[in-house]
Parts: sequence; structure tokens; C-alpha cells
Amino acid sequence: MPRSKLQRDIEASVATNLLVICVDRDNDVGKKAGISTPVVGRNACIEAAQRLALEDPEDADSNAIFSAIKTYEDLVSSGYKAQVITVAGVETRSVQGDEKNCFRDKISIK
Repeated sequence: MPRSKLQRDIEASVATNLLVICVDRDNDVGKKAGISTPVVGRNACIEAAQRLALEDPEDADSNAIFSAIKTYEDLVSSGYKAQVITVAGVETRSVQGDEKNCFRDKISIK
């Protein structure tokens, strides 16, 4: 069976601590679901994605969060120490939102 791109990338990697980041540039998770970011951890990201999907089922950001969670789970099942987070910018998708996502607060993998 052919290996997936993720499997090939993992095998080629020398990193052991990985951070999976989902970026919601326009802050739908905050604006629509009332969630402050960063959202850290698998369970918290699942809750955020579910709340956003319930508020706006057509918003693609909830699927993006679920995709980040899936990537995190694939990494963990492959033996990596990993963490998943969701961060958000600002509604206008401006440079201020990108600056906000430059992690002024330090986030560490525990």
C-alpha cells in the first residue's frame, strides 16, 4: 500500500516535538462562537470546532480545526510528542491579525 504524504514527511523528519496550528485569520471562532484564542489542546479544539459548526454550519473554519486535530492525532499515533492549537486574527484579515498571530504569548508543548 502506498504511503501517504504525511507518513513520508514524518519518516523524513528529525523533529520530535511538533505543534499543529490552525489559523482562523478573520476570527470567526471568536466572532461567531464567542471563543477566545489561542485554543490549546485536542479537546479544547474539538469543542471550539463544534461550537463554531453549530453557530454557522457553512463556515469552513470548523473543518479546518477538525483537519488540524486529525493531523495532530496522526502525529501522536506515529509516536510524536505534539500539540494542536487554534489561533485567530481579526475580523478585517489585516496585518494586525497577522501580527496578533506572531505568538506574543509563548505557547509550549507540555
